[in-house]
Amino acid sequence: MSPAPADPAHTVESLYAGHAHWLRRWLHGKLGDRHCAEDLAHDTFMRLLDREEALVPREPRALLTTIASRVLVSHWRRRQVEAAWLDALAALPPAHHPDPEQQHILLETLVEIDRLLDGLPVLAKRAFLLSQLDGLTHAQVAAQLGISVTTVKRHLLRASQRCGCLDQRLPALRQPHAARLAHATLAAAGGRGRRGALKSLAAACALGGAAAWLVAGRQAAGRWPLLADYRTGHGRRMALRLDDGTRLTLNGDSAVDVHYGPAERRIALRAGEILVETARDALARPFLVETAQGLAQALGTRYLLRQEGDAVRVDVFEGAVRLVPRRPGSAPAVLQAGQRAALRAGGVGAVAAADPDAAAWRDGMLVASRMRLDAFVDELNRYSAHPVACAPEAAGLRLSGSYPLADIGHILHTLPQVLPVRVETRRSAWAGKRTLILPR
Repeated sequence: MSPAPADPAHTVESLYAGHAHWLRRWLHGKLGDRHCAEDLAHDTFMRLLDREEALVPREPRALLTTIASRVLVSHWRRRQVEAAWLDALAALPPAHHPDPEQQHILLETLVEIDRLLDGLPVLAKRAFLLSQLDGLTHAQVAAQLGISVTTVKRHLLRASQRCGCLDQRLPALRQPHAARLAHATLAAAGGRGRRGALKSLAAACALGGAAAWLVAGRQAAGRWPLLADYRTGHGRRMALRLDDGTRLTLNGDSAVDVHYGPAERRIALRAGEILVETARDALARPFLVETAQGLAQALGTRYLLRQEGDAVRVDVFEGAVRLVPRRPGSAPAVLQAGQRAALRAGGVGAVAAADPDAAAWRDGMLVASRMRLDAFVDELNRYSAHPVACAPEAAGLRLSGSYPLADIGHILHTLPQVLPVRVETRRSAWAGKRTLILPR
């Protein structure tokens, strides 16, 4: 009598009990981010659960690293698409930006298209996008790509076989500005060298080479935040104490590099928002924060820097900060305690009063003082696991109060108690959970 087949769930449970802690440490060594490592370890075991057949591996850790390496590559690919999306969005006039809910749907669709088309020839991808996003005929696609109509049909058949599951989601990408965003995002995310970088990344993960991971990422994306010295995931915060005693706090979705040398102390802000509390340096080295827009030099201070489109907003709470725009010939400016300004590559904006509550996120709070509801929702989306959107009719409502970021659900529950709005949660198989704030 043959033995009863093993229960897949029971087998995965055994693997989890015996090796989950080891896998999290392995991933942490690749990523340098404990929270991200936990998320990807969870995804690894979920892939095992999705298998129909039971697994009784002779080398369980070899199996786990193989699957986890694939999860890492998928993670890397998604991050590339997200970065390309943000660049494409920044290049589009704000008036043409889709609303937050639509942005979420578009981005998720582009991530899925990128995954499904991976491995196809470049011309096949371009033919698919021209046909599906721009509505070009086979003859028009052939003329634009310089190939025959027969070749276009063959490319479209291959691409459509992979992307048939997206038929209901593609119409959203055919809107004028959405199509422009889609073209720019997928072209940047799938540019030359992308697959080579992914192969290098997969090899680095399989070999356990953190140095190879770093090199592959630097070559592929230059200032890519994923490979920064320190970074945080969505809704996560990180507090650091640097060698000289300086305290650095990263908000969610933030990334920095730290370079301490004999002549200067330099922080490179790659993404997001940081709170800096400088310490006195025994070597009297200047403390600089480098951004894409220029430099911020601390003059014995406590201050906040936040990336906002093509600018960095700087709020000074103590001491002073000297702002030096990147473009040659632009005049620097010094902000004193209680002042705020926007640093752009071409100059420093008008000086205004600093927001004393701008750094409340460090203590896990969102403090609003007659804040517009649409701006409040934008802040919530920095921490919410699911997208929150505000209807235009309710956007101008204002609210005040202190809200704990650890419980976004509670915040949303209390909004109808202080504003004439109602909150609706909607779910769909392809867009997931999302919350809408509508006028009552």
